[in-house]
Amino acid sequence: MANITVTETSAVAIDVVSQYVQMYLKNNAVILPTVLDRTSDVVVGAKQVEIGRAGALSVGAETKAANTPYTGQTLTWVTDDLLLNLHKGVYVELENIANIQSVVDQEAAILERATEDLTFKLEQELYTAMKAVSAATPDHRVAFKSGTTLSLEDITNARKLLNIAKVPMTERFMLINPEQEEDLLNLDNFRSAEKYGSNTILMTGEIGTIFGFRVLMSNAVTADEVLFYHRTHCAFARQVGMTWESDRKLQNSSKEYLLETVYGLKMLDAGKRAVLVNATGA
Repeated sequence: MANITVTETSAVAIDVVSQYVQMYLKNNAVILPTVLDRTSDVVVGAKQVEIGRAGALSVGAETKAANTPYTGQTLTWVTDDLLLNLHKGVYVELENIANIQSVVDQEAAILERATEDLTFKLEQELYTAMKAVSAATPDHRVAFKSGTTLSLEDITNARKLLNIAKVPMTERFMLINPEQEEDLLNLDNFRSAEKYGSNTILMTGEIGTIFGFRVLMSNAVTADEVLFYHRTHCAFARQVGMTWESDRKLQNSSKEYLLETVYGLKMLDAGKRAVLVNATGA
């Protein structure tokens, strides 16, 4: 008699875990979907991903004069190096007796909480990288117009700074924490979506649109800070997707679990594609 064993079902188990993790990321990651994802550029053995960035043409647009040729122009490229140097994981050891005497599926609970914690850690790391914006030429670190209260003037000033830096008008985001979310929701102008934008919710954490910024709220954002940015402000690349492994640990009469991943983050264009607003302007 032939029996179905874990040998036949192991691949499905791995797929189920992978699908669960990916679904959790899709439903709960707020910041990650708003930056460049260069995971597809990661090759076997890579330690970094080079992201090309072109400067301005050496001369620019010219007016053609009769019998005078155009000037040959040059375009200089530089790269932003995205290092794949962030190796993060969550390790849990579960003793057999604790598992046996529990009516709750401990493995499922551990996977759920580990995925939650690792996702939030990724969001925190991403925000930390993103808020290191340009501090000179141009200075994109500015103070709130009034204390730590977010106002319309803060939003319009950030928009002006990005416009001066010739940041693309589309795919702009405004990232806030719960404190500044309350400030924003209390603004009459934000409530009047027909005047300044739309309150149609399209992304996780999104609460609306104002002055061309899609507004996102995340607990990964530091209190009393607001970040305005374009999608190309930061890049992310994953070398190893979130992997879930388990093994017996006989000496401890336990089972160990590990959820881990390897990825990299990089602020691009020397931080000129974002504006950080905080209490000090530093």
